[in-house]
Amino acid sequence: VTSSLLHTWQHKVSFIRDMDKDVLVRVVRQLRPMLFAPKEAILSERTLFSVRRGICLRGGKVFASGDVWGVDMVLCNVHLRDTTTARCLCYMETICLRYADLMHAIEPFHKERARIRWAEVKLAVCRAMQKIGIALRALHKLSGKSLHDLSETQRVYLYQSAINEKFEGLVPPDNDVCQTRNGVAPTRRTVRLPTARAATFNRSDGQRFSSHGTERSDSQDLNEVLNFVKQQSADIHDLKASLAEMRGAMASTKA
Repeated sequence: VTSSLLHTWQHKVSFIRDMDKDVLVRVVRQLRPMLFAPKEAILSERTLFSVRRGICLRGGKVFASGDVWGVDMVLCNVHLRDTTTARCLCYMETICLRYADLMHAIEPFHKERARIRWAEVKLAVCRAMQKIGIALRALHKLSGKSLHDLSETQRVYLYQSAINEKFEGLVPPDNDVCQTRNGVAPTRRTVRLPTARAATFNRSDGQRFSSHGTERSDSQDLNEVLNFVKQQSADIHDLKASLAEMRGAMASTKA
């Protein structure tokens, strides 16, 4: 039963693909079938969907049998997840896995919790870099400045506002950063960052959940993003190097 439900899409979800068989059995028990009518919208927070029959459109892409979306359900910050609505083109059958159900299934397995943490870190860094890159291009277009022209305080402000989707194209002077960090900085034009390019950063020590499964807050996740960016890089090239190191560490861990 486990194999029949997972064989078409298991390989597309990294943190499920490498799970032990005993854990997979527990995860499969949490899967839920869902049916949708033509033109019906599919939008469910923090849920992984796999198409069994039918076709739908989501974000300009066609999803058919065996396709999945919602892998970023493991990310806590709502600004850092893709919340695009899917629209059915015909009658469609899916199976879904909710985030809370997944964590309930793997709660006794520290190794699997750590595996999901690694998946979060990789996805978080990739999407955070995309958002920061968009913010840097907007900054250069409006003011002609690059990351090297900013002070450390201004960089932290840019990272925070970009990840929170509050960056408006300009970075205030150092003296004004503290006053504008919780508000809106003066600007000439608002640059809207796409929600689909978002992520959250979490440590890879497998300690995100307490013994009762209590989830960490979004503010804690955001602080970890900022601390990671601040400590690991002075510019965008250092951030890419950090990502390469993480991939190497993940490969050695699997080996």
